Amino acid sequence: MSDFEDFEDENAEEKIEEALKSTNLVTRSDAIIEKARRMWFRRNIPEAINLMESGAEIREQLKDSLGASQAYMDVGFLHTHEKRHEQALSAYKLCVQHAREALNSEWEIHGLVECAKASRKLRRIDDSIAFYKEALAQAETFGYERMASLKASYARVLRQNGFAQEAEPLLVDAAEIAITNGNDHIVPRADNELANALAAEGNHREAFEKAKTAFHLAEYNEDVREMDKARFLMALSKNKMSEFAEALKIIEEMKANVDFRKSTKHKVRTDLQHTIALAGLNRNPEALKLVDRVIYGAKHHKLLEVEGEATAIQARLQYFAANTLDSQQTAAAALELAKSNGAQELELDMRYLLSACFSANGMLDQMVEVLVEITGDETNTELPQYWFAAGDLALHYATAGNAEAAQTYTALIKASKSPFINDAVQAQSLEAQAILFDAAGEKVKAKNARAKAMQTYLIAGNTERATILANLLK
Repeated sequence: MSDFEDFEDENAEEKIEEALKSTNLVTRSDAIIEKARRMWFRRNIPEAINLMESGAEIREQLKDSLGASQAYMDVGFLHTHEKRHEQALSAYKLCVQHAREALNSEWEIHGLVECAKASRKLRRIDDSIAFYKEALAQAETFGYERMASLKASYARVLRQNGFAQEAEPLLVDAAEIAITNGNDHIVPRADNELANALAAEGNHREAFEKAKTAFHLAEYNEDVREMDKARFLMALSKNKMSEFAEALKIIEEMKANVDFRKSTKHKVRTDLQHTIALAGLNRNPEALKLVDRVIYGAKHHKLLEVEGEATAIQARLQYFAANTLDSQQTAAAALELAKSNGAQELELDMRYLLSACFSANGMLDQMVEVLVEITGDETNTELPQYWFAAGDLALHYATAGNAEAAQTYTALIKASKSPFINDAVQAQSLEAQAILFDAAGEKVKAKNARAKAMQTYLIAGNTERATILANLLK
């Protein structure tokens, strides 16, 4: 295959046009592909695609498998530029096919990686993972030069689709390979991905430290993009650890960066973390004002997970502001978003918030219905909302005179060693027991249970309920 040296002079355009008329297929295909690339550089993408496809087809006729593979790779790139991912995928598959015919492992791997990227764009995640897996298997046999980048990209897809644990060793390897090969620019990217994977696994302290390392490496390399990613992950980790003041400081540093507003989607995600930090610091009026903007931005850019989380925050803030009617409506909207996003923990959280709104708004039947739904699913026992619901039901049924149902929940709470049975749940269970003892005429036991409940409410910070019980004890 020619390297186009014949066209590298001031008469290049004339030479290309002359070569296009040649009866020699090699000469003509060289000219077609060169003209395609010139159209590409001039941003005439449709013409570039037509020419490059013609050049690739001639390479096929010539049985020039490597040349065809390389030409189809360019066809794929051009379609990708136009966001025509289905056509791009087809071209990349032809790139792989011809690379295999040429016994060229390097171009086969290149093609498989691009197939994986195109499949991801088409939301065919299983296909994307399969292409990456095949590319990695080939790369490990071949000794692929871009191994660090391949492992980092593969891990990213795994991490983004719920396979964080599988992604972690790939990212550790990617960083080590990059350091060994002198590809320092890949290390912050791999470390940021590893921080993301650790966060997905709930290892927020480790995620913060890894993101911090990524930030310093990116700063040294003057890689603004990875610096910003690292800061975002550091802030997210701090919020997850309830270290809201530190999260807020990191976010304010991000927003002071002149490059911060380059990506609106990134700004929306950052503002979500900003909102979480403000709410965590009880700066609720500021948080409510900011969360409105986050929801608008998330809707506009179709960031469904961000919209769901932001709507849930808005519902909580409305509840804390004693605006329980608005909170009920917002929580219902957040619940639907959580369902559509498959965010099970957020869905459960919104169910519980709805029950609290129903209680505050005097809708007790609806409250009980939601709480029973939560406790009726045993898979929820590993989440705090299950036990909050159990405590609410124990007290509700005891107050309503349903001794059997109340005893079921108090016994459940008493027998369990769940770490989510906090002081508030214990206090509710103790108060329920006091009511049941009263109803059974066991006044001493009732008084002792009520005293313990009062003390436990105080420990839990519920002074209002503790005062009510104190007055009853008098």
